[in-house]
Amino acid sequence: MGLLLVPKLTRRANKARVAEFFEVSIPAVDAWIRRGCPAIKRGGLDRPWEFDLAELCRWRFERMEPQPLEDPDHMAPRDRKAWYESEVTRRAIQDRAADLVPAEDVQAAIQSAYQIIAAGISTLPEKLREHGIEDEDVLQNFTAEIEPLLSTFCEQLSKLASIGSTADLAEDTTHG
Repeated sequence: MGLLLVPKLTRRANKARVAEFFEVSIPAVDAWIRRGCPAIKRGGLDRPWEFDLAELCRWRFERMEPQPLEDPDHMAPRDRKAWYESEVTRRAIQDRAADLVPAEDVQAAIQSAYQIIAAGISTLPEKLREHGIEDEDVLQNFTAEIEPLLSTFCEQLSKLASIGSTADLAEDTTHG
């Protein structure tokens, strides 16, 4: 049920366009090729590489899924105590190294990012019109697809904003 409104021809790109799209260097794209990124046509001396940007996005970002964190609630009591103590120590080291960012700064950055993304997404139908897509059914379908995604995005950001500050978490670890 993803958005498939972008014609396949406009998703095609050579190595330079891929590098520009992902804001990386061409040697980085070469490294991705060596790691097995999907390509429509393999390049050579006389022919350029050809990629599908949607497939390349899927390949690149599916591999970046975070590993699940270990849940101390499912540990034996001795292991749980050691985990909490190690967390307190790790956070103290991060505090001394100034690696931690105040929760308020993170929440402000998330809010700002959401506003920018939401504003950009809300202008997509107009941008499609500017690029010659005049079919109202397509534009309405596109809008119908975008609105629930934007709503889900908003819900996920609300969950992030409701996560307690690092001080709350540090306080919890001392009670372990």
